[in-house]
Amino acid sequence: MIKNIFFFLLICLLCVQCQSEQSSVVSVKERSILVDDSIYTIKGICYHPVPIGSVNERSFEKLSEDLSLMREAGINTIRVYSPIEEEAVLDEIAAAGLKVIIGFGYNQEGHYDIHSGSFIDYVQKYKNHKAILFWELGNEYNYHPEWFGGDLKNWYRAMNQAAEKIHQQDANHPVATAHGELPDSLALATCPNVDIWGMNVYRWDNPETIFAQWSAISNKPMYLSEAGADSYMSIAKDGYAQGVNELAQADATRKIAETTLNNRDICSGLAIFAFVDELWKAGGKDTQDTGGWAPNSSGVPYDGAPNEEYWGIVDINRNKKQAFYVLKDIFTRKRNMTHILKNKNIELHIDLPSENYQFSRFDWTGKIAMVKYKDIRVTGVERTDSVDQNKFGRGLYNEFGIERPIDFDETEREDYFHKIGVGSLKKSEDEYRFSHEYEIQPAEFDFRSSDNKVCITCKSQKRNGYAYELKKEIELFDDHFVVNYHFRNTGSKTISTDEYVHNFLAINEDLIGSQYLLKFPFEIQAGVVGAIVNPEDKVLVGKNEITFRGTPNEQFFYSHLAGNREVAASWELINTKSKIGIRETDSFTTAKVNLWGWTHVVSPELFFELNAKPGELVEWTRTYELFGID
Repeated sequence: MIKNIFFFLLICLLCVQCQSEQSSVVSVKERSILVDDSIYTIKGICYHPVPIGSVNERSFEKLSEDLSLMREAGINTIRVYSPIEEEAVLDEIAAAGLKVIIGFGYNQEGHYDIHSGSFIDYVQKYKNHKAILFWELGNEYNYHPEWFGGDLKNWYRAMNQAAEKIHQQDANHPVATAHGELPDSLALATCPNVDIWGMNVYRWDNPETIFAQWSAISNKPMYLSEAGADSYMSIAKDGYAQGVNELAQADATRKIAETTLNNRDICSGLAIFAFVDELWKAGGKDTQDTGGWAPNSSGVPYDGAPNEEYWGIVDINRNKKQAFYVLKDIFTRKRNMTHILKNKNIELHIDLPSENYQFSRFDWTGKIAMVKYKDIRVTGVERTDSVDQNKFGRGLYNEFGIERPIDFDETEREDYFHKIGVGSLKKSEDEYRFSHEYEIQPAEFDFRSSDNKVCITCKSQKRNGYAYELKKEIELFDDHFVVNYHFRNTGSKTISTDEYVHNFLAINEDLIGSQYLLKFPFEIQAGVVGAIVNPEDKVLVGKNEITFRGTPNEQFFYSHLAGNREVAASWELINTKSKIGIRETDSFTTAKVNLWGWTHVVSPELFFELNAKPGELVEWTRTYELFGID
């Protein structure tokens, strides 16, 4: 009897242990991928590690090093093009906390392929492994009807049947495919058993349009199964020099990844192509060569040429490229605290005070990080050459006291002074510089929201006789939005400073050029007062408008465009190519209107003079209208 009880307990223990080692339950619900009932966003990388001297023979000899780099970059998903047969490799991936998308080819000479049906043997063997995210059938086979007797219906039927077989054997992992670009009606109608549609998308540096296109034809989950750029420019273009060019790859990677993750209501993430350079693709297997070929590759940024051996975010020796740091910034950034206000015309992305931008310059209350009009971006970023974007401006960031914070002169070194909307900054030098990275003691913030409105409050510490409460309300209407400021001086000294919005504008992400027209409701008096920096003479100043002669490569700056006069605080920017405009109209007059810009962005700035006596409440409003033009 005791022997039987012992045997029974042993069986129970083994069952519990086996159950604990089983894979997560992966499912789909509406447009989302779920892992154990939680929404899963793919922050992925395409992984095909072929060592120097090999001809397309994958090796996992550097797996431990690669996984360490992937974890550093915030990658949570590996996409492979053929099954990983070594269980120890899957074990190590799972132990590192990553998941794998396992790809099956159609005809691999009977080796775990769809044509022979042997793929299902792999599914049965590893369906309970913790590393598996989902199964994927084919890789852009729609570009190769010649593989299927000239008729893609043959491929789609085979894929749909394979998906059905997987569903019969594995109820805990969905089935995907990696389709070249947006699937057509034939693909969708023939493949109802496919749960997730991956798409290999190369639309220059902006995949934005595919999300709306997918939303219009399907309610299933999607992800970008391939996207990215290589680090070699075959020609000089768009300001990027010919030759090895990590900056071009990094800039494109940033735009692609950020655009994708900003559309998580439709898209479940992306797998950047690729992790490591592959030296076997274009020339000698021991050297890194230019060239190579890939289908539908004219959209590869920024030269339309897929230099196949330069796609890694690390090189063959695992040295990090600039794109690695960009991806790390994006994938490790906390994204769950961006609040979105949206209607049929306008979409606002508002970062909460404690998320993303955490530098000492711009106001943390109501950081409008992005503005879209009819799904087209209207705003850009301060810099495209930065590894850490969270130290620079974007969207419609505003700032108080750019030249001098309210109590800087009264503060001793190593003590703290106020930066309105941020907190207290530690004084480390005698002259204030807005670009300097100061040690920050954050102010106290609160956030409230409703369907079309957010309210953020900032309460400062009492320091040097100064204190304040700032409340900012951002309210969305049909064709415009309003930013209401409420500033109360709660200290014992008068507060005198200024506030402006550093409008980082780039309509449809177009570079600054002849398609832009910037208008003001007053006669421009550039040079009467203030500075002019126009080194290339590409900024053309008219009576009440500014245009551009080509794309400036250098920064430009104009201060006091209205001279010494008080003028209506307003401007209007139009992109005649995209036929979209944006207009700011404020509740005050201003004596200070500045303009800053660069290759990729233009920023008209309207300054509000803030003077608040102790106990006084000061209020002002900025209204932004967005519109199309004929």
